[in-house]
Amino acid sequence: MNTININQYFLNTIFLILFVSLIIFDLTVYKFIWGIEAIARIGNLVTLLFFTIFSIICIVTMKIYSKQWIFIIFPAFLMFISTFINVTRFAYQDTSIISFYGTLLPIVTLLSVPFLVKLKVLDTKKIFSYYYITMLLIVSISLVEYLLIFSGFIVPSLITTSGGNFMAANFSILFDLEDNIYNETDFSLSFYASILESGSLAMLILPALIYALFNKYYLGFLILFIGLIATNSLGGFISLGIFALIYPYLETRIIANKFSTTKSFIIFIYIILIIISLNFIVGYLIDFYNSKFATGPLGDSATSGSTRIDNIVILFSNLPSILIENPLGYALSADSNNIFKDGFYGFNVGLGISIYNGGFLSFIGYIMLTLTFVTASLRTLLRKNLKRESVIAAASLLVLFPFFVQRGSIFETSILILLTTPFVVDFLSQRKNINQLNGTRII
Repeated sequence: MNTININQYFLNTIFLILFVSLIIFDLTVYKFIWGIEAIARIGNLVTLLFFTIFSIICIVTMKIYSKQWIFIIFPAFLMFISTFINVTRFAYQDTSIISFYGTLLPIVTLLSVPFLVKLKVLDTKKIFSYYYITMLLIVSISLVEYLLIFSGFIVPSLITTSGGNFMAANFSILFDLEDNIYNETDFSLSFYASILESGSLAMLILPALIYALFNKYYLGFLILFIGLIATNSLGGFISLGIFALIYPYLETRIIANKFSTTKSFIIFIYIILIIISLNFIVGYLIDFYNSKFATGPLGDSATSGSTRIDNIVILFSNLPSILIENPLGYALSADSNNIFKDGFYGFNVGLGISIYNGGFLSFIGYIMLTLTFVTASLRTLLRKNLKRESVIAAASLLVLFPFFVQRGSIFETSILILLTTPFVVDFLSQRKNINQLNGTRII
């Protein structure tokens, strides 16, 4: 084995370790269930330092396509430097603010991806296979554990997480609607698995679900589909509906697909069924929206959904004044009472989170990245003869767009950055894409 192969093996091993670390210590609530929060903080710190040092070394020493610099590195750097400055200026006043440096983890992960791709440590096909296996394990184990809990074989106990109190088993959490005391009659019906929000779980399942379908992993698809439906997430249902509508079109984009008479007939029947059921699906989503986002029966109490809508309206209706009044970002605080005073818009939208942490420069970086990722998805799906993994990645980005306006999404989640960015890097590496972006046609 020569030196190049040894170095490649070493980098691949390091990346796999970091990937597992992000799953256990950053993405899931295992750290709270298993009582290893201190270890998780150390693990996330190590990952943060590794990606920071790695990206700095690569930025100084390596060459990549100019459009990767402009459309990924530059906006990510704007987010990094603005967030770093804002956190640092308040960390001197209050040491509890040091924890906000953790918000840099997804950003330095993003800065590292173009170089990981160039070094052949990371590519779309590899990361989607890792991700699929991970999500299938998380969902499968939790579905079994939920069944055991509601069958009375496992009694969950109370745990405290960064997202509040939950009842927990060994690998799963349940949201108690009443008193945080075990009672099988007062749990939320939404499926959380090991993720703090059921809607976030739905968002995470979708790319794995798409991967399973296009690779004909039908058992895995069924398990993930059950998990997605069980989340009871409106965003998840809307995204699933979008995917169902565009699925026949996506099949025509893949270069290896050959349509036999039988397959063409099946696709035709599928389209007819979608058309027939469209009225029912739309009606169901409207009713579900009304029940989830309406105020209480007397109009004096709001659901979490209606509160989220109010926060989104506050953010976008006051966006110019928010940016003018907080050019460097908001005054950071670990006290929620200080954060949510004076009509603060909350943390329901990734763009709002970015502004809170880094102000105007972070806002610019976030907008640039969003437009770049949208462009990569849409332009790719307008082409024919695509690789299967390109269709999977582009479709995953497309169906995740509804989550951009209701919760923190791709750019706040390190795992989703690792999952989707290699595809965008490849898109920016293709000569005709470079020419299109040179013409400033971002959308």
